[in-house]
Amino acid sequence: MALLDAVLVDGYGTGVDRKEGAGWAKAFTGPNKRAYRNSAVSGTGFYLQVEDPGAAGTAGYAFVRGFSALTAFDTGLNPTPTVASRANGVVVAKSSALDGSSRRWLILADERIVYIFINPWATGNYYHPYFFGDFISYKAGDANNWCIASNGLTSFASNLDLDQTIFTTINSYGGVDTSRPALFLPSTFSSPAQAAAGYLVGGYRAGSYTAWGGANSYAAAYPDPIGQGLLFNNVQIFESSLGPRGQLPGIIVPLHNRPFPALVSQPAGQGMGSATTLLPINFTGEIWSQAGANQEGQVIFLEGGDWWQ
Repeated sequence: MALLDAVLVDGYGTGVDRKEGAGWAKAFTGPNKRAYRNSAVSGTGFYLQVEDPGAAGTAGYAFVRGFSALTAFDTGLNPTPTVASRANGVVVAKSSALDGSSRRWLILADERIVYIFINPWATGNYYHPYFFGDFISYKAGDANNWCIASNGLTSFASNLDLDQTIFTTINSYGGVDTSRPALFLPSTFSSPAQAAAGYLVGGYRAGSYTAWGGANSYAAAYPDPIGQGLLFNNVQIFESSLGPRGQLPGIIVPLHNRPFPALVSQPAGQGMGSATTLLPINFTGEIWSQAGANQEGQVIFLEGGDWWQ
């Protein structure tokens, strides 16, 4: 929680290395619990409730739930996911062992959304992706255009082996795998009164336990032999097979096998709006202590431009 306090609200570092908070506010503070609010001016003003370390004995992971409005912890409108579907909320894995050692993380955020990549393992370098916040809606006047990512975890332990669902699903218009939701939405066309599952469309993968932007039979050579550049898709959010709702801001998925070195900025190219550079981040499709390069994929973030154009 101290990490989110620093990155989202308080800022961290000193002097020339100082980083200001992303523009969120701490709406409620309690022992091992926070409720952060994103911007109510440029964004939806939704609330992100984080319980860390959660229930007794679960200090290796945290619980997350979103609300459209919040009057006290666990009391508000549009709990997302619902208590019926996730009793304590979405699980975020922090550490495979309570050994006092730090774990590696990456966060990209603005005042409306936060993307989090956590490596909970003591060894290896394979990050689990998460995102919480607003998205670009295709629906005019959409007041519930925010979401809570879910990779399928309901708990976390060092011996777990899970085919996680964020940036890994083989979905397309007309065909989404409803058994592998990647997020929860506070409302949908078919579920206007309560939260429901959502799905991601954008990339391809080779099969179970692999990821978008990794090795698969559809991965194009880089650079693309026709355009001599990067092939990519936006990351779309679907309510159903025929129900596109919007897209995630500031992120694209390459249609190549990890075309760029991880965390090495690249110049932005055609079709990337006002972005000036690209930041590639590698992540794993498999939540497992022995996951390796075959399970690794890549997503790319747009830097230097407006994510919300």
